[in-house]
Parts: sequence; structure tokens; C-alpha cells
Amino acid sequence: MADNLVRLRADRSFSTTRLSAALKEIGHAIPATGITRIEKGQRRVDVDDLVALAVALKVSPNALLLPPTVVGEVEVAGSKSVKALDAWLWMNGQRPLESPEGEEQAGAAIDDHQIHSLPPGLRKWRPQDVKVTLEDQVAVVAAMDRITPEEARREVHRRAGIEDGGEKE
Repeated sequence: MADNLVRLRADRSFSTTRLSAALKEIGHAIPATGITRIEKGQRRVDVDDLVALAVALKVSPNALLLPPTVVGEVEVAGSKSVKALDAWLWMNGQRPLESPEGEEQAGAAIDDHQIHSLPPGLRKWRPQDVKVTLEDQVAVVAAMDRITPEEARREVHRRAGIEDGGEKE
């Protein structure tokens, strides 16, 4: 969370003072020193803080909680690590963090997850609706890291353990 706050604040060209003022404008004051302490991991962030920071930075709370990539692994609870893409899809309510094997069982798990995670108008995503191609990942990395598509392709391959032009090791 702290690293994402630093990154998103920089992306918005907000000083800690400017972010503090934006938070005050929406009725959730955190002094600039408090923001600095959050970024250094010296101050806890409660749910109200998280939502207020997301509103002030004009991002979803997930952008503060998850790494800005769909490549690699991410820690979601204690020592539990999952693929970053799986964490994003879970946090966005699209599918459970872990799905059973088999298309019918996976579909039932997605239905159950969405029934308990989403309002009716947002339910019914299926695994085939949320596939992310290597090209999608390259585009995301290029945009997020502000690098060329070729640099992004090398980075995605590096993170996924794929040799240039080859298959995953």
C-alpha cells in the first residue's frame, strides 16, 4: 500500500501537502506528516483512510492495495501468494481467488463468488471473458512503467520466466 501511495501521488504530481488538502476537501483530513508516515510504513491505514486516499487520488481502492501489474506473484494474506492477475480478478469481484478444476465446477465457483461479492447488475463474468493475453500484459506494463513496447515485452518475459522467443522454463 505504501509503495502504491508513493507512486500514485507522484503520478498525480501531488506533494504530501496537496494530497492532505485534497483529503481535507472531501472531509477526511490526514495531515501531510501522516501521509509521509503512511508512505514509510509508520502509520496504519484503516478502511476509511484507504477509501479517502483512493477518492483523492481518483483511483479504485484496489490500485492502492495491489501492485500495478498483472504479471508475477503478489502476497494477499500473510504468506499466501498468488498470481497478480488472479489477485486483480478476485479483488474486482470477477472470480474467486482459487477456483476448482473443471469448467462446470469453476463456473459454479464464479457464480457463488459473484453472488456474494457483486450487486446483481455486475454478475456473470466467465473465465473466457477475463483472459489476458501476453500482448495485453505488455501493453499494461508499457503504460504503467512508461517504457517502449519492446522494453515492456522483455520485462513481461523476464517476470514470467520466458526466454526471449522461447517458452516458459
